[in-house]
Amino acid sequence: MRIVGGLVKGRRLHLTSKNNVRPTSERVREALFDILGQNLDDVSFLDICSGSGAISFEALSRRAVRVVAIDNDKDCCENIEKVSVDLGLEKRIEVLQGDARQILRDLVMSLKKFDIVFFDPPWSDKELAFDILKFLLCEKDFWKVFVFEFDKNFKISDLSREISSSIKEIRRYGRTNLLFF
Repeated sequence: MRIVGGLVKGRRLHLTSKNNVRPTSERVREALFDILGQNLDDVSFLDICSGSGAISFEALSRRAVRVVAIDNDKDCCENIEKVSVDLGLEKRIEVLQGDARQILRDLVMSLKKFDIVFFDPPWSDKELAFDILKFLLCEKDFWKVFVFEFDKNFKISDLSREISSSIKEIRRYGRTNLLFF
C-alpha cells in the first residue's frame, strides 16, 4: 500500500477534515521518506500535530510497526481514526487528541520510545514549535531521529544555540523546510 496524492489502491482518501489543515505536500512527503527509507519495518513512528494524518499513513504504508498520531483538533483525530479503520490499519495506529506538550510529557513518563519523531506544527504557532523543540531536544533518549517541518518564515537564527547546534541536516523544498536532529 502506498499513498500517492491521497490515493490508496485507486480509492481517494479524505485526508483533510478542515480547511485550515495544511497537509505536508506530496513532494515533501516523498523526499522525507526517501531520506528516512522506503521500508520502515520494525520502526515506531510518532507524528506530532498530525492534522490530516498524511505523514502517519505514509509511515504505515512503508510498514512502520507502530504509529502514534497526536493532534489537538478533535475532527482531525476522528478523521485519522476513520481512515485507519477504512484501510484496516487501526491496530497499528494510536490517535491521541489533546495538547501535544502534555501528551509528549505523558509519553516520556510512560517510558515509550520512538525510532522516528516527525513534528509539523501549525506554521503560525511559533510558541508551540519552540516549546516542543526544546522539550524533545532535552529528551534525546525518547527518539532516534527527529524531523521538524517548518516554513521559510521560521528563522533558524531565532533558535537557541543549544537547539541549532543539534541540527544534523537542513533540507529545503520550496517554502517548506525540514530540520533533521
